[in-house]
Amino acid sequence: MVHNPAHAAITALALPLVEAAGLELWGVELLGEGRPILRVYVESPSGATIEECAKLSRQLGLALDVEDIIPSAYILEVSSPGLSRPFFHLEQLSAYVGQAVEITLREPLPEFPRRKKFFGRLSDVSGDTLAMLPDDAAPDAPPVLINWDNVRKAQLVHIFPQKSKGGPKKAPAPHAPKLEE
Repeated sequence: MVHNPAHAAITALALPLVEAAGLELWGVELLGEGRPILRVYVESPSGATIEECAKLSRQLGLALDVEDIIPSAYILEVSSPGLSRPFFHLEQLSAYVGQAVEITLREPLPEFPRRKKFFGRLSDVSGDTLAMLPDDAAPDAPPVLINWDNVRKAQLVHIFPQKSKGGPKKAPAPHAPKLEE
């Protein structure tokens, strides 16, 4: 995935602050022009708390202002990757094999000449390639192989369990007594 030229400098500045807070740097996004949005995603085994993100945001904001990496005004967001987590490195996907993902490509694949977006189950991560089974593929279709260099955006898709319709039934409402006239 290609990044803004300031990306490496922002990552280098953020990494020691994130690690000092006892967190892991999941990824960095710098989006837009004019007044860009800088998103810094952090993770921890127990999950990054709002307080940890707020403290890191203050520290990182001060460091960014001192270093002047982003020359214009910007919006800084520090958060956990969340349920629909974006992936920044192919290695991050390995822990999510078998789960639903959405992949947006830079260029269509030869076998799908007009398609850049795929939704389905991640089936493998190997070398610089991921394999997925698109939801709209035939049941016996082979996995789609995608080189990580062709990935514009990759994210986990959280699927909420459906509520069963066969649960306990509500008792019928009692009948209101008839009023005599």
